[in-house]
Amino acid sequence: MNFEEALNETLVNLELQAKTKVEAIRELIELLYQEGKVNDRDLFLQDVYEREAEGRTGIGNRVVIRYCKSDAVAVTSIVIGRSEWGLMWDSSDDQLVRIVILFAMSNEDKTKLHLSLSGQITNALADERILERLLSTEDKKEVISLLAGD
Repeated sequence: MNFEEALNETLVNLELQAKTKVEAIRELIELLYQEGKVNDRDLFLQDVYEREAEGRTGIGNRVVIRYCKSDAVAVTSIVIGRSEWGLMWDSSDDQLVRIVILFAMSNEDKTKLHLSLSGQITNALADERILERLLSTEDKKEVISLLAGD
């Protein structure tokens, strides 16, 4: 599995309607469910909340990345949401979060793919120009390309 297999245009929402962290997580899980990446919304939501309780997920600079392994995940995937107004989240810099990235990993997936994908995404987000493009683009393909480092 490569970056484009884990993340496609149907898993990018550039217009999150969520006003809270909980609503954002639910909205992203719904995308995963609709695309057949998650086969049990409630179980995955429960697993995400358990993981969320372990500590801060906001990496700062208006971005949060959450990783969750779950039996509810059918296919390891990445889902991305962007909020126009920003969301309160436990973030290292206390800024409102605009970009939410959720890694959904199957408990059966032993490839550690998420580590290499996470590295790619983290490297991309370290570049202020890329981050600004992610915050402004209306092109889902561009989001994927920017995060993949293309």
